[in-house]
Amino acid sequence: MRDTGILALDCEMVGVGPKRKDALGRISIVNEFGYCLYDKFVKPSAVVTEYRTPYSGIRKKDLKNATPYSVVKNEVLDIIDGEDHILVGHSLEHDFGLLRKGAQLWEVDPSLKSLTWKILGVEIQFIGKQCLFKWILDF
Repeated sequence: MRDTGILALDCEMVGVGPKRKDALGRISIVNEFGYCLYDKFVKPSAVVTEYRTPYSGIRKKDLKNATPYSVVKNEVLDIIDGEDHILVGHSLEHDFGLLRKGAQLWEVDPSLKSLTWKILGVEIQFIGKQCLFKWILDF
């Protein structure tokens, strides 16, 4: 395992219970070079009522011998806690919520618009008829 300090986290969801609430079904972590540090199917604590296979890729057989949620949670938090990491992913606030990790403990700014402004000094994603990537036109 090679933790470079720059990690990408991806969580896939399944639906549980009669209301098909989100539950963690798979979690993967890779480093900046795409090296897989963690990839496990997760057995939710509630009954799965929707696998969301077209979106999640998760099938019933994938969860048959999956790792319990409590184990996965501890293993993942051991990987991402304890050091300064740059962590990227889609909907990290939602994923942290599923890991029961309060977003208030993290500097989370999931907005591509604000990150592009902070890092590149470039304004993107205008509303209305203006160009999505105005800065391309400015070159």
